[in-house]
Amino acid sequence: MLANPSPYHRAAANLRENGYRAMPVSPGTKIPGQFSAGDWRPMSGWAKYCDSLPAEFIHEQWEKWPEAGVCVAHGNIIGLDLDTDRKDVSEALHQAVEPSLIRRRGQKGWMGYYRPGDGLDDLTARVRWYDDEGVVCVELLLHGTQSVLPPTIHPGTGKPYTWLPGGETLEDTDISDLPEFSGEDLAALDREFGGVGLSRKAPRRVSDREYDRPASGGHDLEKPIGRSINDRAMEAIDTWWPLLDMPKSRQRAPGAWEAVPFWRVSNSGRAVHDRNPNLKAVPSGIVDFGADRSYTPIDLVMCARDCSDGAAMDWLRQYIRSEAGAVDIGISISGNGNQSHAQEFKVVHADSTLNGNHVKSTFQPDRWAAIPVFAGKRSYAGVKPISLPSDEEWETQIAKEPPDFPLQDFSVCEGLLGDMASHIDNASATATEAGALAVSLPLLGAVMGRAYASPTNLRTNIYSVALGGSGTGKTSLVNPAKEVMQLGQVAQMIGQDRIASGSGLLKMLTAESRRICFLDEFGHMLQQIGSPGSGVHAKQIITEFTALFSGANTLFSGTAYASQEPTPIDCPNLCLFGMATPDQFWRAFGSSSLEDGSIARYLVFPLGQTAPKEMDVSAAQDVADALKELQAAISGRVRGNLGQSQVFTVPMDEAAQVARNALKDKETAFAEYAEMNAVRGGSAILRRVTENAIKIALISAVGRNVDNPEIDGRDMDIGHALAWWSANVMISNIASHIADNQYERDVNEVERYIIEGKTDGRSMEMIGNRFRGIKRRDRMEILEALEESGQISVETNTNPFGGRPRKIFRGAL
Repeated sequence: MLANPSPYHRAAANLRENGYRAMPVSPGTKIPGQFSAGDWRPMSGWAKYCDSLPAEFIHEQWEKWPEAGVCVAHGNIIGLDLDTDRKDVSEALHQAVEPSLIRRRGQKGWMGYYRPGDGLDDLTARVRWYDDEGVVCVELLLHGTQSVLPPTIHPGTGKPYTWLPGGETLEDTDISDLPEFSGEDLAALDREFGGVGLSRKAPRRVSDREYDRPASGGHDLEKPIGRSINDRAMEAIDTWWPLLDMPKSRQRAPGAWEAVPFWRVSNSGRAVHDRNPNLKAVPSGIVDFGADRSYTPIDLVMCARDCSDGAAMDWLRQYIRSEAGAVDIGISISGNGNQSHAQEFKVVHADSTLNGNHVKSTFQPDRWAAIPVFAGKRSYAGVKPISLPSDEEWETQIAKEPPDFPLQDFSVCEGLLGDMASHIDNASATATEAGALAVSLPLLGAVMGRAYASPTNLRTNIYSVALGGSGTGKTSLVNPAKEVMQLGQVAQMIGQDRIASGSGLLKMLTAESRRICFLDEFGHMLQQIGSPGSGVHAKQIITEFTALFSGANTLFSGTAYASQEPTPIDCPNLCLFGMATPDQFWRAFGSSSLEDGSIARYLVFPLGQTAPKEMDVSAAQDVADALKELQAAISGRVRGNLGQSQVFTVPMDEAAQVARNALKDKETAFAEYAEMNAVRGGSAILRRVTENAIKIALISAVGRNVDNPEIDGRDMDIGHALAWWSANVMISNIASHIADNQYERDVNEVERYIIEGKTDGRSMEMIGNRFRGIKRRDRMEILEALEESGQISVETNTNPFGGRPRKIFRGAL
């Protein structure tokens, strides 16, 4: 007997004895021993236990799971869920059906259990009754669903589910003693609920023809079997999609559905019930926009039912039409004395004499060579194990609200980097916390380009972005930067302020391999070139940005175009200083940017507190002279395109090496934590921290000593502070800004609007006026989802003058 048995261990044996199909639900985390007790989710492939009991040895393994909750699969039982505290709805339900004596309570209402009777066969897995605001008040959970049982912890209250007092429990009630729920009871519920303003919305049928998909025709057998089944399944999607019972499954039009792809990890780390329905189906295909992946019907069934491709095809055949132009013949496959197995195949009506024929094929294993196996020692055998951070360590290092800019005084950066930042800060018309350093790093990175490298062969190419609202002084940083480059006689490295195509970008670098581009409205530019309507030349800009970032230490061959031969570029050193408002910048990225690491290449610098001030250009000439000395020191080593440059490898002292190794270990551990806990974008962003930190340290070291630079511990500390702070800023903003579709954007904007309301909160009227473009029902769904996920809190204020109570929405503390 276990010392501390889990809820599943305590309840499952009694449930099984009474005929119920008990299953464990596990905490929503991948780190053993660390989880949120309320974040429960069923195991992959649980739906198959709606049809049959699992074997006893499987239960024995389940009972060993630590802290597992318990749920029951619905098939031989069903559940009627009163999910509201409205008294009139409860009274209507009691008028229509006799409530079961076996009822469990979670946060509100109750769930009663029944045996399924006649008249329920043609229904989907869930039947729901909605109020006039589109909120589900009552739900009937049929075959293919499941429900969590006591004593599992409820995710909303943090307390165990309970059985209602005065009744029975499933643990002491045989399944044959449950009351029966039939189609007549369903009709009675419809009548009574209609009197209190509830309605049951049935899926629309294909006959509505909002979407029209032509039938595949009589040539199915000219296609591979998988393609034939997929085509016929798309014709009948309204029949089989709801039977998969995916979370938040909903029909938007005939042939058009949406649901939550529960089999993959959430990009934002949310539990299944909090996730958006990113899986979309229309007659032309099925796409998971959260993972940027397409599915065939067979793929989808394999994922949703956790089965093989053969089982998925067999399941789909139940709901699709027969193949046109085919007959069934039995094929016997035998070999080596094994028992023959009958399989069903489809063949063309080439000859009517095929009916009844049997085709025999013999398999002889000794005709085939064995698979070679080569023993040896793997190269990664010596990799040391990763020590993952705790939840508290993660929250300390990656705070939800990023800390202030870590370098309060630019003099911390000794040498040219600190002098350049101080001058630009003094010479700009607006004082900012981080802006001067944001522009100084790529400026010096361009001038030092192709001449210096770290011991790991990283170069000085930097992509930085200054984020601030309109009028916060982003553009006032550019003028002193360009002026000091002109005074320092390195103006030829200033690139174009606008980039129209990928080929134009490469042409600019062919003429001069060291460039810095000052890009105003950078977020708007990224949105334009990433929009669906943008041309292929514009989209190529992002591709080249990504490739050039990693190609600064090699011969860059570029992109082949039909109109011209590609010109190789020797070690292109492109630096960017982008200026954008936060909303513009974050909106330019989607989930695909998180997966391919596009966003991780940027150093993001929110400007922080800003204020107008007097401009001081007294240090301009001194900084310009330092630029001239830098350019003179490296001019002999840096040659034109395809000229062999002499790169100086800047060494690291012992303190810097220790700091680099420690940062790499920290980066790896936190990136692994982010990946295992589905922190959206966290893994890709964190795995670039050490790279960006070394680049910053390299620029800082060269700025201190142009002729014989050495990266010391202070340089690495500066790089660590800036790169980690930037990563924190990105991770904390991604969850509330980046979206793949309009629904996610709406959720993000509503959430931010409520949080910005601070302590006063936002009323329903204020939210309605602010988001008139969002349908009322969609607004209610968004608010409900945000409340359930804990992102916002809701309180009801009584009106002292009478009338309906007033709801106030606030950001969760």
